[in-house]
Amino acid sequence: PARLVGWAATAVIGVAALVGYVAFAAFVIDQLVWTASLLVLLYLLVQSADTFVGGSLSDDTRLATALQANTGLRKRSLNQIAVLSTGAARVLLFLIVALLVLAPWGLDSTDIVSSIRQAFFGFKVGDVTISLSTIALGLGILILGIVITRAVQRWLEQVYLPATDLDAGLRNSISTVSGYCGFLLALALAFSYLGLSLEKLTIVAGALSVGIGFGLQSIVNNFVSGLLLLWERPIRVGDQVVIGDSEGIVKRISVRSTEIQTFDRSAVIVPNSNLISGIVKNRVRGDRTGRVSLTVNVLRNQDPARAAEMLLACAAQHADVLKEPAPRVVFRKIGDPFLEFELVVMIVDVSLGLKVQNDLNFAVFGTLSQAGFIPPLGPGSSIVTVQGLDGMQEAFSEIAGRFRPPPENGIDSGRDTSPLGAR
Repeated sequence: PARLVGWAATAVIGVAALVGYVAFAAFVIDQLVWTASLLVLLYLLVQSADTFVGGSLSDDTRLATALQANTGLRKRSLNQIAVLSTGAARVLLFLIVALLVLAPWGLDSTDIVSSIRQAFFGFKVGDVTISLSTIALGLGILILGIVITRAVQRWLEQVYLPATDLDAGLRNSISTVSGYCGFLLALALAFSYLGLSLEKLTIVAGALSVGIGFGLQSIVNNFVSGLLLLWERPIRVGDQVVIGDSEGIVKRISVRSTEIQTFDRSAVIVPNSNLISGIVKNRVRGDRTGRVSLTVNVLRNQDPARAAEMLLACAAQHADVLKEPAPRVVFRKIGDPFLEFELVVMIVDVSLGLKVQNDLNFAVFGTLSQAGFIPPLGPGSSIVTVQGLDGMQEAFSEIAGRFRPPPENGIDSGRDTSPLGAR
């Protein structure tokens, strides 16, 4: 297309010069040179914008590293910001070059500038003044407030709160509530700058109430439930909870839902309203001590008192088992051929339950095996008794007796020669 435009411009210049329109031909030549110069300048400016604006945010530069460290933005988010920034710079450069190219052809830039100025600095719709500059600055205030809030949250989570004696759940509640307060403050400042008062937001509030009544009720319910969870703290970050068929550790309490990590490293997302209205079992609500129980079978011919003493000795030797309340042994059942015992211990932290159970199983098995309270492993045997076949056996014996041949020479050899071969 560029070559075609060049040949067309050359033809126009040649024809104009031949028919005597020398001034027009000179004007076209000047505009071609001017346009080509602007296009070259546009290319250089676009490349510079891609290099300095996009490269400084998308690559591992000092600016990108500082933004990631201070604002918590991920590298992918910075790449998206870089793409949007370079796109906006390109649009602005193209508009400026287009105005400069069209200006010598009679396009009055005053009208365009006045229209842009009116849109930028505002026009009134009723009592509300709408302007691009005000909207842009309002968005800038909101974004700046969110960035400052995130920075304060990171300072609380990483510097201040770990230096206090507060538990992990309370630290998470303080950090989350500070984030909500910072966002609401930034939103209020942005609305105030835009000139939107509470009276002017009644229409928006009415629309939101209709939306809440139809489709947003569950979202608002979960949001309010999340605030109640942070205030009442029935569950906290780090607690071990049981919700339905899922059991795990609370990792995060957000606006809409709570994330629970199960012991197989799966993430269970539970709506906050379920935690408020449903039944939740918190294993560490009062403290973090836990309970571990083992069921042990010993041979019936052994002394149960001695077996209980050995179980208590195994529990007392474990470092994570609490001395108070002391471990106890419950004699559950007198069976055949085993006696059933239950060893119950309290541990310092419920998260150590599997480890303590594993250690106690090894210790109990080794101790009871050495003392002969557990039978050695060997080939098993089974005795199967079928009830209710006595009458059938007598009937077959009677039938076999009828077909027994007479004894030879009056002597019964005692052999069973019946066709059925049954005695």
